[in-house]
Amino acid sequence: MINICISKGLIDSNIYIVGDKGEAAVIDCGVNAKKIYEEANTNGLKIKYIILTHCHFDHVFFTDALKVLTGAKVIIHKKDAANLDNSDSVFMKRMGLSMHVSDPDIVVDDGDEISIGGHDFKFIHTPGHTSGSMCIKVGNMLFSGDTLFKMSMGRTDLDDGNAEDIHKSLKKLCKLPDDTEVFPGHGEATYIKFEKEHNPYLEKGDFT
Repeated sequence: MINICISKGLIDSNIYIVGDKGEAAVIDCGVNAKKIYEEANTNGLKIKYIILTHCHFDHVFFTDALKVLTGAKVIIHKKDAANLDNSDSVFMKRMGLSMHVSDPDIVVDDGDEISIGGHDFKFIHTPGHTSGSMCIKVGNMLFSGDTLFKMSMGRTDLDDGNAEDIHKSLKKLCKLPDDTEVFPGHGEATYIKFEKEHNPYLEKGDFT
């Protein structure tokens, strides 16, 4: 399994190219589409899907451009689908940006799966940062978007964020195996075990 992280996207977002046997998914799309496309080609991967962990612009901005280059299908959770083309973002206006993101090709819900390169990609609904935020589990890897960061979590004061929901989502993720490696939408990778021991937003009671 190939997992390539391209960092320093919009607001320092991470995107991931994940695949095997010549095909891949891109998880989030806050990095220049040509850069993503060329990185996939260098590694012999054809991008079949663009999976969006949530609808915020720093994770979706280059989605349409990458879709034009690759013909990939766009996937997002059903509760964020309606907000995918949210061009009214305060942050975008401050940065002088505007965008258009087309409707997704596939909307998913908690527990849905797709297969890419012989591996199952399982979607885990983790609301809180947005109502449709989700994580993607592939083997012992978890792509956590803006739900779980190393020793932190996503903010809940934007759009339809909800602090109670994100805490429930973190508890849900704590039930994953300790050796699950977490690849967040911003910052460094981590492990579920490390977060259970060190993340200040988690309490011992969250593990049961």
